[in-house]
Amino acid sequence: MVFKGMVEAGVGDVSLPGVRDLFYTNLNVLGFDAVQSEVKYKIKFHEHMFDQPSKKGMEVVMYFLFYKLNEDLCYDKFRDCWPVFDKKQGQQFRKTCSEWITQISKV
Repeated sequence: MVFKGMVEAGVGDVSLPGVRDLFYTNLNVLGFDAVQSEVKYKIKFHEHMFDQPSKKGMEVVMYFLFYKLNEDLCYDKFRDCWPVFDKKQGQQFRKTCSEWITQISKV
């Protein structure tokens, strides 16, 4: 599968497996510790972790990325919904992620 936008941007033929590997490698370069996270959150972190939906995996990765972006703002925005323990916190976490991504896209 090729991402149309990437091809139009001149990136070339990017297959999903290549994107998976790149995504996982970039997480590691940013300092993501898969072994520590597996112990802490009791889920496996690897290149193919998102081949199937993984809500908990998404939450951990999104929090990590927002933390890397702005540690203080991350603590402030997610103080009431991280770590996620119940459905209500999960909804708040996803809403906060969506709002922050929207804010970033406007910059």
